[in-house]
Amino acid sequence: MAYRQKTASHPPTCQGPRPATSTPAKAEIAYPDYMNPPQAAQYSGGLSTSFLAKLRMEKNRHRGPAFVKVGRAILYRKADLDHWLASLIVEVE
Repeated sequence: MAYRQKTASHPPTCQGPRPATSTPAKAEIAYPDYMNPPQAAQYSGGLSTSFLAKLRMEKNRHRGPAFVKVGRAILYRKADLDHWLASLIVEVE
């Protein structure tokens, strides 16, 4: 039996540095003026779509961002999301 030299343990596709897997910052993504709930949740800093749905309930509407309802479709305007997020800023002394 001939002696065989060991080769690299990783397949050739695993060599080299991995690309960055982080999510691009909000400024790097071009968000549309009107967004559906998943887009609005991501734009708002990673909120869940169910949280936005709870804010749309009649008893919670005063707490959440303004939204547009066209038939069954729910849309959020970027300006309304920005205004709502700005209203949540907590000032620290």
